[in-house]
Amino acid sequence: MLFRLPPEIVSALSDVSFASVGDIITFTVLVTDADVDDPVESLTYTFDFGDGAPLQNGSPDAEGNIEITHTYIDDGNYNAFLTISDGEAASVRSEDISIQIGEASQLPVTTGLVFQVESFTKIGNNGTIVTEWLDQSGFGNNLLAAGDPQLVSNATPTGQAAIVLDGDGDYLFRENPTGTELEGLSVGNEPRTMFFVVDYEDVTNNEYAGLSYGTGAKNKAFGLTLEGSEDDLSIQGWGGANDKATDVDGVVDGNAQQRGFISHAVTFDGSTYKHYLNRVEIDSGTHTYNTQLERLVLGQNLDGGGETPMSIAAAFIYNRALTENEFDAVEDYVQQNYLQ
Repeated sequence: MLFRLPPEIVSALSDVSFASVGDIITFTVLVTDADVDDPVESLTYTFDFGDGAPLQNGSPDAEGNIEITHTYIDDGNYNAFLTISDGEAASVRSEDISIQIGEASQLPVTTGLVFQVESFTKIGNNGTIVTEWLDQSGFGNNLLAAGDPQLVSNATPTGQAAIVLDGDGDYLFRENPTGTELEGLSVGNEPRTMFFVVDYEDVTNNEYAGLSYGTGAKNKAFGLTLEGSEDDLSIQGWGGANDKATDVDGVVDGNAQQRGFISHAVTFDGSTYKHYLNRVEIDSGTHTYNTQLERLVLGQNLDGGGETPMSIAAAFIYNRALTENEFDAVEDYVQQNYLQ
């Protein structure tokens, strides 16, 4: 009697793990068959989306590739999986492909919002490796990933996921002129507001990294970072007096305890900047910026310098200075969703 080897599932992935109702999710599978007498396209599969939708059946192509799309119509956590069979040996089941479906974040303030990324939605991934992070603001300032940033579940105090950058080649970016240009962000000395939900780690390479945009030239940048040698919370403007470092350590507090995830924020009204840690103002002053749009980057210095380790849960950029009430409303959102 001829012994039949079962087919093998090499990989079974989704393009995102977190999505909103109505988003199209693409599943990709690669299979092989050790029985050389049977072409791989003769295999048959059944795909279960985990939400009660009709099963999808078919066969891989000649290279063993399967691509399937599906739209989930209800919020929830779903485990999709595939079984593959050659009709003779026992069928083989993939591991579960976990999908979390929830409504896109509803920030309490959206007027002037030009960049919004949050760790529970619209993250492209290959397994646990993040490949992209899609902007929810409507301006299309989507980020690509360099290195192998990791998507880690249940990372924040409230149980939200986070993208973990190891400080060695990992960062998220968007840049001109390649691809679609940055849209909507304030330039020159125009008003702006930024929020960064982040767990900073110790800087060992003297680089200024966090959430920044602009170009690596004097006074042509803007962002929230750590000061490169002291780990102090800083507003980046690039170079000398253009960088506004505080004496507040962003990694440990005054009791030598790790801060963990924080809300790091800044408002600028065209004259005065105000710098915040967990909604408490830690610094203020005046400055005239000349910000130029070239690059938006998380986890790396704007000039392409060294990366800094950190875990990121969310980032928001507005092209105007939020009022005190608006600022408090966004902070309430951040604290409730990520920090408390």
